[in-house]
Amino acid sequence: MMTPSTEQTSITQSRSQLLSAVGRRVCDPRMSTGALASLRRGDRQDVARQAAFFAVVVDVPDERLVQSSLQRWAAVVQCMAITGVPATVDTRDGTLLGRSGLAESRFARLLASHGDGFFDQLLLLARYLHSKEVRLGWKDLGELALTDERHEERADAIRLSLARDYYRALVGTVAA
Repeated sequence: MMTPSTEQTSITQSRSQLLSAVGRRVCDPRMSTGALASLRRGDRQDVARQAAFFAVVVDVPDERLVQSSLQRWAAVVQCMAITGVPATVDTRDGTLLGRSGLAESRFARLLASHGDGFFDQLLLLARYLHSKEVRLGWKDLGELALTDERHEERADAIRLSLARDYYRALVGTVAA
């Protein structure tokens, strides 16, 4: 049974903290190669049915894993499993995308897409980053994936931040 203080802590955890916890679990050396492979395969619906998925999202409070968000979490977990997550995240996602050589047209497609198309673009991006051996923290892109369509203002702010970081990296004036 949870104590009131533990329950309150889990409710107030930010998405950023939850994404970090999930990233640590995805990259935990104790995770079997078979479990990690199962997270990389298929689509987000398949991932959401894997036992390994629930082992990875064990730190996410139940109220954040409702049916409407389960597929979003599965997409983020799948992308993390494909690219890996660095032990420390000191570079923003948009900056790493710019430095990775990601084509501007592919980046624009990612930011312009919504719904299922967005998740398709996100999966393509993860596979591209894996091929370039780029490990992302998935803080900004994970936040964007988890942001519900009803919160379009928040999603637009994340897209703007990603674009700003991406273009700064392209022109070589990355802000510290």
